[in-house]
Amino acid sequence: MASYWSLPYEVWYYVLFGCLTLLEGRRRRWAVAAVLLFMGPRMWLLLPCWWLGVLLLDWLPRLQVTPGRARLLIAGAVCGYVGFVVSGARAQADALSRDAYAGSTTGRPCSSGRAALSIRCPTT
Repeated sequence: MASYWSLPYEVWYYVLFGCLTLLEGRRRRWAVAAVLLFMGPRMWLLLPCWWLGVLLLDWLPRLQVTPGRARLLIAGAVCGYVGFVVSGARAQADALSRDAYAGSTTGRPCSSGRAALSIRCPTT
């Protein structure tokens, strides 16, 4: 059975967190630099999402979400998603995603010089 996609990323986020919290001085700087270098730019892109989870865990005891606020948050999320779909933004995002992945799997750049929402990769 294959691993979940996030586990290889999360391991390095925890290693980085350990270096930041358990080491001091020059050892911390060198260890953090080495881990960041080893992680690479793809993993750097999702690092803010992981740090957001760390912050939320820290803030959890102070968050007070009443049942009324929870209902408002749920309704806002549902309305936002419906607006996303009805406006056509989801279809555009799906098309951009397909085009980006098609370009990355063929090894060719996916750019036709047209507007970003109308990019189509050549099939030949």
